[in-house]
Amino acid sequence: MTQQVLKNFGNGVLDGLVELSMPEPIGWSFDAPGWRALIVVALVYGAYRSWRRWQQWKANAYRREGLCELNELRQCADWQQRARRLPVVLKSVALHAFPRDQVASLSGDDWIAFLTRANKGGFDPEAAMVLNAVAYQAPAEWTFGASAVERCERAVREWIASHGGVSDV
Repeated sequence: MTQQVLKNFGNGVLDGLVELSMPEPIGWSFDAPGWRALIVVALVYGAYRSWRRWQQWKANAYRREGLCELNELRQCADWQQRARRLPVVLKSVALHAFPRDQVASLSGDDWIAFLTRANKGGFDPEAAMVLNAVAYQAPAEWTFGASAVERCERAVREWIASHGGVSDV
């Protein structure tokens, strides 16, 4: 009797209904061709970006070299010797960044105008005055002190780090 009650219990329409089987759960593997294509594209893009960064790093070696020279200058206690070396370092970096025929012959106000044009933020006028004085005057004629040379060093460092050159990739 219990079996008969259980058999007739509930809706008669559902009698004999077979439960549906559920599909297999979707796996976490990347077996579909779309995923493989996406992975290949991502790897190619990553390799390209890595190659570009390597090219930029190699192209900016002269900047790192110039900044290292400036760091070595800081070790020098004599501010006048540091001041004399600043135009040399700056011209050397500019010769690496721009064609020789555009940079080598520049001096005085033309040199300062070039430095101002080549840098996004311009070039500090007081630092320009120090550079001109150091390049063309004897130390006895200088009208500035160690603080002006430090300001000039900062301007040169900023120019080396942020100028836009022809050799930039």
